[in-house]
Amino acid sequence: MVHLRWSVYDHVSPGSLRNESTRASEHSLSIDSPDFERQIGGAVSERSLDIRAPSQTGLRELEMTMANDALPDAPDPRGVTAVDGTAKARIERAALVLFSQNGVDAVSTREIAGAAQVAEGSIYRHFKSKEVLAEALFEAIHSRLFDLVETALEDADGFEDAVTRVVEVYCEAADEDPALFEYHLIHMFRFGRTDREGRPDPVRLIAEAVARGIEAGDCPPGDPELKTAAALGVVLQPAAHRMAGRLHGLMTVRKAELARAALAALKAA
Repeated sequence: MVHLRWSVYDHVSPGSLRNESTRASEHSLSIDSPDFERQIGGAVSERSLDIRAPSQTGLRELEMTMANDALPDAPDPRGVTAVDGTAKARIERAALVLFSQNGVDAVSTREIAGAAQVAEGSIYRHFKSKEVLAEALFEAIHSRLFDLVETALEDADGFEDAVTRVVEVYCEAADEDPALFEYHLIHMFRFGRTDREGRPDPVRLIAEAVARGIEAGDCPPGDPELKTAAALGVVLQPAAHRMAGRLHGLMTVRKAELARAALAALKAA
């Protein structure tokens, strides 16, 4: 079963942000069709499309979220660390969905194998244990964020531009693979607190940049770690609200507003 949910908004300009005051109508539809599931490329925990079309009142934006209430017959072929379409990729994506839905401890390797349509022994050919698999998924997005933040800071022209670019990085990562980004967010306390020498840490990069901004006079004095936590919270809390269904649509649509809020948090903390 595939559930479609979408809202229609009226806007004056393409730069406008969606909010409750501009919501024109809400719609939903359920489709019980394996053929349709195959046509949309298998199940994902959430997929969002931003479709824009002109209307008499300005810009009308249609947001559609497709969510399966269970893993479909055809496993999702997208990998996290593995090449798309391989057995390892199917294992990673099936584990990602199941871990996010039920928690790592509540999911068995047999369930992962069933969802990925592989023999249970195939999991152990790629990962030593379920915990190793779960941590590999976390480290994949953690390392990816490190690389993206590092590039954003290197390319930035000044402190405010650096903040804007880092916010964009997190918003783009959240939209590019919502399931993986949400998994990282959910399991930060399980895996993120592990102290491992040489481990890429995007938060450390940001805190160091904030410290340099304070030293240069571009940011008010204060604890760089506290300021970093406040600024990141501006982005991560809306992402958490989207997970809970309190916000809808793409994070990148809100990136300018979130960047301004992050700058305000850095100045206030």
